[in-house]
Amino acid sequence: MDSGALRLLLYQLFLVAGTAAVFLVIFEPQAALSVGYGGGIAATNGILLWRCSRREARRDAATAQHNLVAGYACAVQRFLIVALLFAAVMMALKEQGLAILSGFIAGQLALVIFGNQQLRQK
Repeated sequence: MDSGALRLLLYQLFLVAGTAAVFLVIFEPQAALSVGYGGGIAATNGILLWRCSRREARRDAATAQHNLVAGYACAVQRFLIVALLFAAVMMALKEQGLAILSGFIAGQLALVIFGNQQLRQK
């Protein structure tokens, strides 16, 4: 992994850990652990996004149609994997839906913040 992907995972870890600390204080330890599961789903989504973008960057100049198909395939793949992970975690932790969703949102927020920083640098 390159330094950008590791930095994204670090941002996600900090935001999810902060959210888990809030849930630990307000609710119970099980809720804080569920926040971590949601953050893990967001981290998986970030890793898949990094993998797809790295694969496309390594390719030679391809046609616009090929790039569009590859982008859609990556989006569908990420959507399906995240949906399956959500389904598995929600089935296992039935009463912790808010905590799982909060952890996922915190992890995705890191992706937005990191993406904005990358755009400003370029």
